Amino acid sequence: QKCAKCGKKKKRSLSERVIMCDCGHRLDRDLNSAINIVAKFLLQKQKQEFEDDGVSHQPSLNEESFLQKWKGFTTTHSPKICPPANA
Repeated sequence: QKCAKCGKKKKRSLSERVIMCDCGHRLDRDLNSAINIVAKFLLQKQKQEFEDDGVSHQPSLNEESFLQKWKGFTTTHSPKICPPANA
């Protein structure tokens, strides 16, 4: 599974319900996956919009910069889903 914060991929068993990445990101695996799905959809949508305008150029928003915009989102918006490690 891919970390929604840093993008690093790591094989995890289905029994691991909380993603704990080396970057410090800690989140319920389903919410982490949902964030990754939304990011992929939005990036594809933006890419399609750029291609539809008939001009050949790369979108300025890439996956890495998009994920940086989400930095902190999961730690500030999901305390009930994934309590702090010391809880």
